[in-house]
Amino acid sequence: MKNRYYTDEQKKYLLSILNKPSREVIELFKNKYNIELTQTKVRDYRKYYKIKCDTNDGHFKKGHIPKNTKPKNYEVVYTDGYKWKKVGNNHFIQKQRYIWEKYNGKIPKGYNVCFLDHNPLNTDIDNLILVKQSVKMIAKNRGLFTKYKDLTKAGLLVAELIDKKSKLERGMKWD
Repeated sequence: MKNRYYTDEQKKYLLSILNKPSREVIELFKNKYNIELTQTKVRDYRKYYKIKCDTNDGHFKKGHIPKNTKPKNYEVVYTDGYKWKKVGNNHFIQKQRYIWEKYNGKIPKGYNVCFLDHNPLNTDIDNLILVKQSVKMIAKNRGLFTKYKDLTKAGLLVAELIDKKSKLERGMKWD
């Protein structure tokens, strides 16, 4: 080793244990010489001396499933306030989309699933409505979403009229 701070004995010992996992190398070296190595140092020494580690050293082998892997159908509420559901291997979907598609089929492009009571934790099918993206933006910008389902439905109808009027005035085709 080029490091002039280690004695020949320390260098020899370090070379003899470099094939062990990094944490173990750090612990063994610290216990024997009271010198703390970093994982970067251990990695650099391995690279310099072309020493392979016996273990995967913190990396998963193909097909390995970590202990903390969540099962299918696991649900979590993220910081955005929405519920997410695990539907496949490392694949999560917003729960309101999952529920909507379960009852009504695929969500068409340009549409969003919205909450009638404006509560993203209430994913009951009776609380969900499919809304065109442009209508949703109008309703959101004009404060037409409320905690009252009936008022939100009325607000969405108003937003739909505003959207239709705007498109007709610009000579666009209404879907």
